[in-house]
Amino acid sequence: MLTELRAIPAGWEAGRTRRGGVADPAHRPAHRPLRQFIENIDSTRADLRVEGLRKLTWQGSVLVENLVLLRLHADRRAVRAAGRPEVRRAIEPLGELLGTTTGHAREEILTVLLSLTT
Repeated sequence: MLTELRAIPAGWEAGRTRRGGVADPAHRPAHRPLRQFIENIDSTRADLRVEGLRKLTWQGSVLVENLVLLRLHADRRAVRAAGRPEVRRAIEPLGELLGTTTGHAREEILTVLLSLTT
């Protein structure tokens, strides 16, 4: 899966669009934060790298949000990451996780939910 994910920003940087066409080089965003985020998914870092993600295009932002949402149930780093780039779509899934989570993990979820809803 990570191989396919790594290919996405690489393709964007090469100027390829989703449909296989060539994008205007003047409109190519810097995808380094996205590459770093994807590389970080299978790392042992304490937190997922979210530095610079706010500068991504809509397309890159949606990809990062989807990756965070997909990992909420299995990776506490994703829970913390949901609050840092303010992934508002995570509010409902995080609320659902509260019913099955205890201890420190529950406190982290509550903290993120508070930051997303205030």
